[in-house]
Amino acid sequence: MSSTFESDFHDPIASKGPQGLRDVETSMAAPGIVLADDQEEMLRTIALVLGNEFNIIATAENGKRAVELTAKLSPDVLVLDISMPVVNDIEAASRLRALGSRARVVFLTVNTDPILWKPRDVRG
Repeated sequence: MSSTFESDFHDPIASKGPQGLRDVETSMAAPGIVLADDQEEMLRTIALVLGNEFNIIATAENGKRAVELTAKLSPDVLVLDISMPVVNDIEAASRLRALGSRARVVFLTVNTDPILWKPRDVRG
């Protein structure tokens, strides 16, 4: 006796077997990320941690360079260190918004200075 579920439901992935699942997984492009941090060691560490799941398309050593690369490369995500030289994190996010960037911005820091943890509005 066949159940209604079995007779009425068609799973295109299951019908292809295990190889079909791998094809679907690899056809989904990993999000492109630009990483920005003024410490080279931190950039390498973040890239190492995220590199298996995401496509690291560029790194920047300051906020100005992060804005330039994000505007040029159109990544899905920009990971910004909170305290960046040349152009700080909030200014970089504001500039990208003004340029119409659709990149999601993730702020990251290892700094424990409580002044940095005050909520700031970047919506402009």
